[in-house]
Amino acid sequence: DPYLIVWLYLTFIFLYTGLEEKKQVILAYVFAALGFLTKGLIAIVLPGIVMLVYLIWTKRFTITTLKTLRIPEGILLFLLITLPWYIA
Repeated sequence: DPYLIVWLYLTFIFLYTGLEEKKQVILAYVFAALGFLTKGLIAIVLPGIVMLVYLIWTKRFTITTLKTLRIPEGILLFLLITLPWYIA
């Protein structure tokens, strides 16, 4: 579990800095993928729900904010990291 905690922590940090400073958000997807490889779906669900609640709470749930998160590139990177393990 310590590995999952580290990956989740880094995912949260880079998601938050990606929103505030508009940089390095893509690293959040890398750390989420590593967390997924470590413990499974919780590494995606927990950050996803927390970010959704945070964006709704701060009234920043807009198309512009979602573009800042670079979701299509992040999903592609996530799949590039995780799929080889599951295919093998």
